[in-house]
Amino acid sequence: MLAFLLNPLNALGPYWAQRLGTDVEPPAIFKRINALTIESPPPMSTVPSRSRFSWLLFWVSILLLAIMLMRMLSAAS
Repeated sequence: MLAFLLNPLNALGPYWAQRLGTDVEPPAIFKRINALTIESPPPMSTVPSRSRFSWLLFWVSILLLAIMLMRMLSAAS
């Protein structure tokens, strides 16, 4: 199994396009791996650039910020 990180600025667009079912070219590293002369190329798949936990943490913090803002505005009036 190969594990490596792609530059998010270059790979995020093609990643989401692939996830949404659009035909896109794979990242250049996949082309180079497929071009290797080996008997059986490794299976390849893409993963999101950030983990689900980091997105969950982001949305929870946004929710808490919105709740604090609503309480501050209601306390001011």
